[in-house]
Amino acid sequence: MEEILSQLVDKTKHLLEERIEKNYRICLVIVGPPGSGKSTIAEKLCLHLNKSFNEYLLKERGTFSLRKGGLSCDDLVKGVDEIDPVLQGELEINGGLLPDKVEDTNFKPVKVTNKSNSSLLVVGRGGLPNSIEITMPSSPDILDNREIDIAQIVPMDGFHLTRSCLDKFQCPEEAHSRRGSPPTFDSNNFSELCRILADSSKIEPPSSMKSGIWEKVLDTFLSDVPTISIPGFDHAVKDPTRNALCVDRFTRILILEGLYLLYEKENWQKIYAYMSGTDAVIFLYLDVDEHIIEERVANRHLASGLVASFEEGVAKFRANDLLNAHAVRDNLIESENIIKVPTA
Repeated sequence: MEEILSQLVDKTKHLLEERIEKNYRICLVIVGPPGSGKSTIAEKLCLHLNKSFNEYLLKERGTFSLRKGGLSCDDLVKGVDEIDPVLQGELEINGGLLPDKVEDTNFKPVKVTNKSNSSLLVVGRGGLPNSIEITMPSSPDILDNREIDIAQIVPMDGFHLTRSCLDKFQCPEEAHSRRGSPPTFDSNNFSELCRILADSSKIEPPSSMKSGIWEKVLDTFLSDVPTISIPGFDHAVKDPTRNALCVDRFTRILILEGLYLLYEKENWQKIYAYMSGTDAVIFLYLDVDEHIIEERVANRHLASGLVASFEEGVAKFRANDLLNAHAVRDNLIESENIIKVPTA
């Protein structure tokens, strides 16, 4: 895994340097079956990049002004319709859920405008728990000595439909037992998030006369780039947590990770098109032997308290996780741009 990480760090920095004059953000999309190590690689990569940039920033020591420019919240949601009164009422009556939409993969996300603070919510079939919040930054256009995260992980897990949503399925028992399968995610809103992130990546940075890559990044932060807050997944409560993660104007490297990001079915298939359309993306598929991921995931289920024994963990893996892994493997988008990496 360390060798993969080292190579990915080099590829990321090379892509950033290659696209620094064209794209405000570059993207990495890391896909693999359960237990493949995609979350671990994403976390280590994110940590390494942020540490490297902040070490550079510490040496610089000073106050820097952000460059003027960017876009507005409305620019990111131009094609998203405002929620209609009937749907708004349904959302309010049902505690932030849309019971009639939970299985509707064709439902088009809507926006909810909060005029009091000029924020926008983008809501898909999972309702408020899987919503995306978009706001303009309120802090000064000054960069001081604080640490800055230029890389941010965007996990698919925050778009798990809540257990309350699964209760609304026509077959709730099956939905709960197959939680983690494609229909049990708000693919509507996750694919919309990918479109939003891709559009934000296409912002053209200001020109810079600096030479080093971190120097160029520091010199090209823009003041008016909306903050995009997204849900994370809280394993303690077994449901998404709203606004757990944040992509802000300092985020220059997006690391998307999840099982279905290269899945060639329903809303998932849009993700490849959105991200490849930025011309600033690396796609990585981690290929791992089934016996390895079986052991890893069975132990994970045991550690999280989902099962009482390793054997039960294996059974749970074979009844759900393995089926999902096969679904992705058999329906993986075919492209020469996808780097397939065998891992152990």
